Amino acid sequence: SGVFGAATLTKISDADFPTNQATYVHIVGPMQQMNQITYALASDGRIYNSTTDTIGTWSALGFLEAEAYPDKGVALARYKHHIMAFNQTSIEFFNDVGNDPTTGSPLERTEQAFIKFGALYAYSVINIDDVMYWIASSVNGTVGLWKLEGYAPVDISTPALRISLGGNTISKNCLALAQIILNGVSHLTISGATGHVSCIDTWYNS
Repeated sequence: SGVFGAATLTKISDADFPTNQATYVHIVGPMQQMNQITYALASDGRIYNSTTDTIGTWSALGFLEAEAYPDKGVALARYKHHIMAFNQTSIEFFNDVGNDPTTGSPLERTEQAFIKFGALYAYSVINIDDVMYWIASSVNGTVGLWKLEGYAPVDISTPALRISLGGNTISKNCLALAQIILNGVSHLTISGATGHVSCIDTWYNS
């Protein structure tokens, strides 16, 4: 991973950054920033954090585990005052409780906020105007496009999308959500790759 500052791209060289550790740690999805600290999710479910106000310095003790269920990490997202960990079969919420980021994680799990299905892919999660959308994944076959209202997930799938997600005609590992603006109105699109990128759903007016 690297940091883009001004006109240069600088590699994060700190030995405690996950991908630089002696035992390589695979990072999934984009990093997120909250209260001057940067967070990265590993495929094993650990949430790593930088030290305060610098993305280039990381601590060997700066992590905690999103381990309410034994599933793999998919993506991190920032939602209001939470860091959300989207895993394969679960979603967990974390708050910044002010712990020292050099001796542990500043985050603490919000136990009462939990969703028992996860996200399909890192780019199947998007925050638009502080509203979370994601394409669901679970061991119980939960599919569809979901929206978070407060802490409650709401299925907003169209019938055509639900059929597409339940079939085998698309590569589910490549499904991505994106926001576009048409005539000043925000829309959510879903695209999938089957050798090419194509829109598989009708517009959703967010």
